[in-house]
Amino acid sequence: MVLRKKNGQSTLEYVIILAIVVGAILAGGVILKPFIAKTYDAAYSE
Repeated sequence: MVLRKKNGQSTLEYVIILAIVVGAILAGGVILKPFIAKTYDAAYSE
């Protein structure tokens, strides 16, 4: 039996990359939430 080397990314690699990107976006949202709320309140308060 001859094993061939696959070229390109597998589905698992795409899922791992997607999970990392989503995790980074969520972490950024949690970190920036207080700043965004303060900025919104300052911009729209009278």
